[in-house]
Amino acid sequence: MAAGRSVTEHAAIVENDPAFHIKFPKSMSLPEKLSLIPPGHFKEFGMQNPPVGQIPEYFNAPTPKELWDAHVKLYR
Repeated sequence: MAAGRSVTEHAAIVENDPAFHIKFPKSMSLPEKLSLIPPGHFKEFGMQNPPVGQIPEYFNAPTPKELWDAHVKLYR
């Protein structure tokens, strides 16, 4: 607080200053035409692309070599 000002004076300055009335985070307005929104925007994380296939189900953890050969190596 500035020197020499009372709490009441400071409160009046804050109340009248428009800079203190900014809401954070600012709300986003959606475009009027939803067709302009790129696929995946405004959706949950991970929904930006359509699924590319089935997710393999494992009942035991694969060895590092099996994991590399079956999944990582394919996309390197």
